[in-house]
Amino acid sequence: MKPWATRHQQALLVIVASAISMAAWGVFASLNVTTVYNDAMSHLNVARLVVDNIQPGFAQLGSVWLPMNHILSLVLIWNDWLWHTGLAGSLISMAAFVISAVALYKLVVYLSGSKWGGVGAALTFCFTVNMLYLQATPLTEPLYICLFILTALFVVRYVGSRSDSALIAASLVSAIGVLTRYDAWFIAGIAGVVIFVTDLFLEKQKLTSAIGRLVIYAFPVLFAALLWFGWNLLIFHDPLYAFTGPYSAHAQQALIESSSGLITKHSVGVSIWAYLLSIFENIGVIVALIGTLGWGVSMFWRPKSAKSRVTAVACILLFSIIAFNVLALFFGFSILNLPALHWNPSGTLAGSLFNVRYGILALPFIAVGMGLFVAWIPRKRQWLTAAAVIVLVVGQSLYFCMNGVITIQDGLKGSSAFVNQDIAAQLEQRVGRGDTVIMSTSSYNAVAFASGLGLRQFIHEGVSKEWNGAISEPDKYAKWIVAANNDVGEPVHESLIKNHKGAFLQKYTRVFKGAYASLYERK
Repeated sequence: MKPWATRHQQALLVIVASAISMAAWGVFASLNVTTVYNDAMSHLNVARLVVDNIQPGFAQLGSVWLPMNHILSLVLIWNDWLWHTGLAGSLISMAAFVISAVALYKLVVYLSGSKWGGVGAALTFCFTVNMLYLQATPLTEPLYICLFILTALFVVRYVGSRSDSALIAASLVSAIGVLTRYDAWFIAGIAGVVIFVTDLFLEKQKLTSAIGRLVIYAFPVLFAALLWFGWNLLIFHDPLYAFTGPYSAHAQQALIESSSGLITKHSVGVSIWAYLLSIFENIGVIVALIGTLGWGVSMFWRPKSAKSRVTAVACILLFSIIAFNVLALFFGFSILNLPALHWNPSGTLAGSLFNVRYGILALPFIAVGMGLFVAWIPRKRQWLTAAAVIVLVVGQSLYFCMNGVITIQDGLKGSSAFVNQDIAAQLEQRVGRGDTVIMSTSSYNAVAFASGLGLRQFIHEGVSKEWNGAISEPDKYAKWIVAANNDVGEPVHESLIKNHKGAFLQKYTRVFKGAYASLYERK
């Protein structure tokens, strides 16, 4: 009879992954780094604005980011402590982390039949320190990684068994992914192609049958995408507002390109190299190479079996996120910078670090490859190989810790860091609980979070009934104003200082000038 631990590996994995997740959050929270990213604070505030606002409601979900992370956070964001500690968002990431570990275990066991291979994959994921850090934050990557792995798992199961339940599960998970990150739109397309091709050419199904199965998969996915277009049309009167609006990634890339250029745009070599560097900095060179080797030995150095097809499908799906990021860099839809690229137009430390966490999206591909490498070893030695893999990953993570965890460095010092601590501190010190502040949350959402003030004290773009009047005749609406020091496209500065020539200064006095923004008080 097999030992109890062997028979209950999956249950033990849930316990171990949960313990690792909670311990990691405790460590990073004690270091005060779980909400250092500007985006982390903004994600929390987007959800909080739905319930804590002059004009509350679901319209506050906006269009800058896809809404799923914020919708899930609504369950907890109403609580002040969970909001300010970041746990309202971090708990979503932590749950996704545990589910990801279990899904990786299931995927490798399905592909290889090796439970120790599954353990190797799951613990490679769990002990990668950059993943451990990100799952302790309210950022969107952990939830999307979870949905990405589940999509791959269910599509692989469908290809292996043509199970209707697996196909429906894949479609629903993909649809949720489409409302989480734009990466999922590309992955959903790849998954649809895989499903159609395997049905039509490998399973030799009739064309009508293959199209029918594709429709079953595609309908929820397309419905989710149409919901997002409809939302933008309803709220912003433009179905493409999220893609082309003034706060979109497209607008951000255009601004960066006009000022300093994009080093990866239209360069295949630089795009590939930049993303490889990001993978190495997030996961480790040796771990990444062994994980890639695991795919090679699994697909080409073992006897052909019925699992060869599903292994190839899994490889295509998990690798597709790497292909997407390279393509996004090549076409200028995304930007990524690391010191090793030796490209720093600003000449500052912040300019050498930006979006470095994108490399963590390759972790599912590498982790499954590690699991397949363990499974390739003769059965009697698999437990020992799994242990060696875990030691290697832990060693790599300790090396990162000694030399600076790059995702933390980006949050603390890079272009993703929060840089308006000075103005947030002034708001906290000066603004009374009954006072109102005019401030653009599209530019200073994290300032509102860090100030500790209630969000209902802010008049911002989402308060449509008051915003236009407030940025033309502010003295009728608020005691305090936050405006950018320079013409950087920030709407309060644009209206009050640039368009109205600073006329508001007849009734307001600047009481603090920070590095990037100033605080004005009504006389």
